[in-house]
Amino acid sequence: MRDLQTAAQFIEQGPWAILGFLCLGFSGLLFFRMRVKLGSIGESPRGYSLPLGYWFKVSRMYLKNAEAQGWPQFPAYAGWGCAPLGFILIVVGIARV
Repeated sequence: MRDLQTAAQFIEQGPWAILGFLCLGFSGLLFFRMRVKLGSIGESPRGYSLPLGYWFKVSRMYLKNAEAQGWPQFPAYAGWGCAPLGFILIVVGIARV
């Protein structure tokens, strides 16, 4: 019960930061979903790069194969919306605390 009260107090103090972390988590989930779908058809980005470059590669490859495989394009575009929104919300949340 005490842990639940502590969590509720934390959410009350920084709801924007919590929403930011949730947006970043959702963006990561979408990225993972795209990566798994690409792996299921034998496509995978080659080489190592910075995380942002890797995200570009996976998104581009997913969009290239989405129409041919009948996949929705939603994960590629929503991931790009959620990641920056998450960072902005975290900064706002930290600034307000």
